[in-house]
Amino acid sequence: MPLIPLAEAQTISFITPFIICALSVPLLGERVGPRRWTAIAIGFLGALIVIRPGFGGGIHPLGALLMLGNSLSYGLYAVLTRRVAEGDPPETSVAYSSLLATLVTSLLVPFVWVTPTTVGAIVMLLSMGILGAIGHYFVAQAYRYAEASSLAPFGYVQLVGATTLGYLVFGDVPSSWTWIGAAVIVCSGLYVAHREAVLARAKT
Repeated sequence: MPLIPLAEAQTISFITPFIICALSVPLLGERVGPRRWTAIAIGFLGALIVIRPGFGGGIHPLGALLMLGNSLSYGLYAVLTRRVAEGDPPETSVAYSSLLATLVTSLLVPFVWVTPTTVGAIVMLLSMGILGAIGHYFVAQAYRYAEASSLAPFGYVQLVGATTLGYLVFGDVPSSWTWIGAAVIVCSGLYVAHREAVLARAKT
């Protein structure tokens, strides 16, 4: 994401758990109470703190819009993965999603393809594909055992890795607004996880 730093991009993506909660109601029949809806609203506020639309110090609007689109897409993917996991093994989800992604992205190849010219670039591309497939398998496996809305907040551990790699690889230093927005989003997500744990104990 060259338009915005890695840490900011990752922080914006943290609204994904709230999108998952919202989509899990009509698509999975899961119940989301008023407390969790409040947490969703607060999480969205945290994303606005990071993006800061209309302020000169904000991040690139196109970059922010693309990351918001990514969050919506991943939220829908997570909910659909949960639905598929109810009746099919994780291998099915990985195979079909990889096949569809290959077909769709192949349409863009004539316009954006750049042939890798170094061994390092080839290794990085292969590593991205392998690690992505492994990660997808783990996600699909997790959705076999837990609701989508309860697993969503675990994505917040990505903040540490994204911030560290952004600094070491690209020299990106997150702004104070990014840290504030991240704190708001993470706290909201942790509250969602807490409510899920309370509801799970009440069912047993």
